[in-house]
Amino acid sequence: MNIIDLFLLLLLALIAGTAASQLIGGRRDTIFNTVVGIIGSFIGPALFRLLDIDLPRSLNRGITLAEVLIAFIGALITLFIVRGLRR
Repeated sequence: MNIIDLFLLLLLALIAGTAASQLIGGRRDTIFNTVVGIIGSFIGPALFRLLDIDLPRSLNRGITLAEVLIAFIGALITLFIVRGLRR
C-alpha cells in the first residue's frame, strides 16, 4: 500500500463515518468518525460477501460511489454496535 492508497482509504473512511454519524446522531468528532469509517470499510464488504452480493470492482484509482455506500453501511453497523455496548 502506497501513500496514495492510504490517503484514499482515510478519505473513504472519513466520508462514510461522518455520513453514518450524521444519520444516527451522536459524536461529531473527526477522528472518531474516521475510525468508525475504517472499521465500516471492512465490515461492509464482509457483509456483502456473506450475503453473496457482488462487490463492484474499481478499474481505476479513486473512490467510487459504490465503495462509499458499502463503507457507509458498515459504518452504520459499527455505530449500532458501539451504541449497544455503551448501554
